[in-house]
Amino acid sequence: MLVAKNLMLEDDDNVEIWYLSGLAHKTAGAAHYATAKVHLKAALEMLNRIVETAADKQATKAELQPKYDAVRAVLSDITPRADPAASTGASAATQDASNSR
Repeated sequence: MLVAKNLMLEDDDNVEIWYLSGLAHKTAGAAHYATAKVHLKAALEMLNRIVETAADKQATKAELQPKYDAVRAVLSDITPRADPAASTGASAATQDASNSR
């Protein structure tokens, strides 16, 4: 993550650096998901600005589509999900309560 951070200081208008930093934070674990989301959303905003300022918006968006897809895929990986262990534990407790009746 330190490398990505240093690269961002040198070139903070580079979509790929924001994406890689977001990916690195996501990979570092749940404690870093908030930072990952900030960096990934910044990458999406940059992609949107590129499309908005392009002479041929449709062609530019088509060219950038793989980058949009990559950023959105990582973002979807870090959306909050129910903890499977917690739901299993609740299910077992409910079954134990039902069996004791």
